Amino acid sequence: MLLATIIFACVLATGIAIVAARGLNERFLDRYGERITCFSTGLLLTLAFTHLLPEAFESSGNPHSIGITLWAACFGLLILEQVFDLHHHGKQAPGKRAAIAHRGALPVIVGDSLHTFTDGIVIASSFLVSPSLGWAITAGILLHEIPQEVGDYALLTRFGLSRDRAFRLLLIAGAAAATGGVLGYLVLDRIRAMLPYALALSAASFLYIAMCELVPRITAGVSDRRSFWRLAVLLLAGAAVAFLIGIEH
Repeated sequence: MLLATIIFACVLATGIAIVAARGLNERFLDRYGERITCFSTGLLLTLAFTHLLPEAFESSGNPHSIGITLWAACFGLLILEQVFDLHHHGKQAPGKRAAIAHRGALPVIVGDSLHTFTDGIVIASSFLVSPSLGWAITAGILLHEIPQEVGDYALLTRFGLSRDRAFRLLLIAGAAAATGGVLGYLVLDRIRAMLPYALALSAASFLYIAMCELVPRITAGVSDRRSFWRLAVLLLAGAAVAFLIGIEH
């Protein structure tokens, strides 16, 4: 039953984002992308600091090793970002977009598959702690996946792929989430000692996405007092939803 729930959550998180990518376009992202990004930043940061990390520390017999795992994961994600360019959330800077286009569509699909595979492991580890935490993490992943999938879909169609083919490729890449969910469940359910470290890795992923990718994007758009308060309200709204979703946990 739990495995079926994990698979359903993985399909839900990636499937809705991919379907949204097919129905939306970059004009929508231009208009509402900043608001989605602000909200999801507050959500991801709150989930990492108030759900994933406390659970990792509480369930581990060696808190120092959890801290080292978090540190190593953040550095590892930074290296992967720069060397392999696996993350490409939402819209790209013109130079970066051109570089990806030069290499072709394959790196986009491979990167998206690896990213969604990791999301599946994150979802599995959170459901193994509690259903409320699992659904909270699923909601956070869904929100940050929407801008990514919209950007990927636009990028693939720009390479000359038809809308249908780009959609199918994204669905194939998104299926990696369910694979990651199943693998995460099978491994972590049998080796429970690894669960705190999986939670720490999940927290590192959320913190990296929020602090290194989303925060620079939203702060760049702050030009006056009105935009600052809009940013603050959306961040707090995302945090509030994270607390409410996991209130039973």
